[in-house]
Amino acid sequence: MKIKVSKYNYNKCVEFAEQQMKSSADLYRYRGENNINKIKQDIIIGKMAELGVTKFLKCSKPDFTIYERKKKSYSADLRLGNMRIHVKSQSEDSVSRYGHSWLFQRNDQIVRKATPYDFLVLTCVNERKREVFILKIIRAREIIKWGECKVPRYRDTKVALYLKEIADGYDS
Repeated sequence: MKIKVSKYNYNKCVEFAEQQMKSSADLYRYRGENNINKIKQDIIIGKMAELGVTKFLKCSKPDFTIYERKKKSYSADLRLGNMRIHVKSQSEDSVSRYGHSWLFQRNDQIVRKATPYDFLVLTCVNERKREVFILKIIRAREIIKWGECKVPRYRDTKVALYLKEIADGYDS
């Protein structure tokens, strides 16, 4: 499913990323990413994905609040009734390098002990065209195999989820 993000909402994502960088660049460096431009793009892509999922599922709206590092959490991005929706995004550039894959912090509750109410919405984002592709919706508890990151500097703190390794039958 392809969802278009309006120019207004795209600009809102860019503004959010710029503000987020002021408070979170050190957190991203701590998690293994030092490239400021990549961090900013990842934030933009993530918020675009949340906007696309909101439009697709008609659920709660993304949070554009800037949190201090100590107030950040692994809580769900969106909600739909009792469902806690964790939106995972990947740029098309990243897909061309690594295949469809999403990174998670090793200590994220989704990885360690997901609840029956935790769902992942896996997306791919074309920033230039302002398009979000919803690839798969899956109950987090159904994931039985977390992979190693292809980028060595992330391996200590993150695990990967590869689309090709997820069991069939959970497509959106």
